[in-house]
Amino acid sequence: MRKTGALIGLTLTIGTACSTGASPWTLPQKGVYVRSSFIGTRSQASFDGASRRVRFPNNGISRIFGASLDAAYGLRDNLMASVSVPVLFYRIQNKNTLQRGTSLGDVRLSARYRVLTSPVTTSVGAAVKFPTAAAADPSRIRMGEGQYDFDFVAAVGRPWPSLPVYTSLDVGYRLRRTNSRTRVKPGDEIIYQFESGYRVSDRLFLSAAVGGFISQAGRLSASVGPLFLRHDFVYVDLSGSPVPPAPPGRHLLSISGGVVYNLTERIGLALNTYIPVAGRNSYAGSYTTVGLFYNRSGTRISPVDGSVVPPSGGAQAPASASTPASTPAPASPPVPASPLPSDGGCCGI
Repeated sequence: MRKTGALIGLTLTIGTACSTGASPWTLPQKGVYVRSSFIGTRSQASFDGASRRVRFPNNGISRIFGASLDAAYGLRDNLMASVSVPVLFYRIQNKNTLQRGTSLGDVRLSARYRVLTSPVTTSVGAAVKFPTAAAADPSRIRMGEGQYDFDFVAAVGRPWPSLPVYTSLDVGYRLRRTNSRTRVKPGDEIIYQFESGYRVSDRLFLSAAVGGFISQAGRLSASVGPLFLRHDFVYVDLSGSPVPPAPPGRHLLSISGGVVYNLTERIGLALNTYIPVAGRNSYAGSYTTVGLFYNRSGTRISPVDGSVVPPSGGAQAPASASTPASTPAPASPPVPASPLPSDGGCCGI
């Protein structure tokens, strides 16, 4: 159980990191952004109910390698839709057992609407997570919790005119529904992320962030009915089927760093590392993503620029025929470009 919980915790951690790092900026109308990412992690520990970092039982080790395809499209200059489709390959081992397999992750659809560009850029967003992971491999390790989630996020951000720097803050609420098969409802979550980015050169862009989530304790659906404690201390319903315990409250605080390098005007590489520093009932392993992205609007301008906002109110546009448009952010003087401020475009686009 601890190993399965660790895997679920990792996928939730990845999802939270990506979705909270939305930032307030959007693609221009008909702008297209696509990224293919690879995710890797190895861990021997998780945070327990007392917020201690503890090793998995029996010298357990979890290794997960995954791939994710993320895409975004500018419906209007201030409205963007996106999708994220992850696939995960896992290997769970201790001194007694070895489990490995492949699972589709939870597919996520989201939209972001930019409300203001001054005095700070402000947007609101919503996302829905589909429980595709639980259905993909029900007889083995589950890479998700099997229920729909609905995210509602508000974000503010500002590029600083005197420096090649931007900052952004995302705060949101994740409404988590009941798993129709297990009848367990995970606790709702508050999600947050603060981030800052810096232009090193015309091609190189750095970012750093701190973020995470705080969740309530979950509960069993009222439709479960009477429960009985079996001799092995497992609760069962009237039919004798085991009923999983309600999930406890959880929290996780992570720091992350990212590097974006623009190979061409529209293609770039992004590297990000996420390191959990504190948590409770959550995965304690760090993980790294490497991605190759394409941005039809151009990669030369980033959230660091803030002055070139077209009269139509688009997120970004060329200052002249020689200044390429950007990724989801307003723009001005020469600046590199994160495709998205949060993590170069991982999951929360």
